[in-house]
Amino acid sequence: KTVVRIVVFLLVAALMVFLGSLSKQAAQPSSTPSQSKGNTTQTAGAPAFSDVHSVLSERGFETANMPTTYWFIEENKLKNVVSGIKGDLAFEFYEYADSETVDLVFNQISYDLSRDMEPDQREDHMTRLSEGNKLFTLNENGTYSIVIYKANTLVYAHSPETSTEIEDILMELGYIKKD
Repeated sequence: KTVVRIVVFLLVAALMVFLGSLSKQAAQPSSTPSQSKGNTTQTAGAPAFSDVHSVLSERGFETANMPTTYWFIEENKLKNVVSGIKGDLAFEFYEYADSETVDLVFNQISYDLSRDMEPDQREDHMTRLSEGNKLFTLNENGTYSIVIYKANTLVYAHSPETSTEIEDILMELGYIKKD
């Protein structure tokens, strides 16, 4: 199963790189900075998708027409998406209609990342944050993956284990606080 997961990860990464190169070659740049499926309903404490886009752009992430890994989960309640890639780092922001949906999506993504784990092992990688929010982290095969949610927004990101940029972005957006 590990080999299959690695192959799937490499295929997804290759697809992201390919689509990124296509978007750079396009004659007309995208008129919108992110994918939006309706009006944003900003929940207190959660970053706006436009703020996420700005932070990623300022940090050199490619954000035009980037694919997302988990867009299909509860797609009918998905309101906004921002996705960015910079080298081996990928950052995906999802805004949903409500926090109950985000909790469901969080559980599905964290399970997908840790399929070979027993429930108690998975629980060791999970942290409950204030206001009912959750954080899931996993270091596997040199890749650091994180899933975190706050209010009606969720972030899935991955990077090489040695990078701290994902945490820096999450701090800047108010998802986590520096100890």
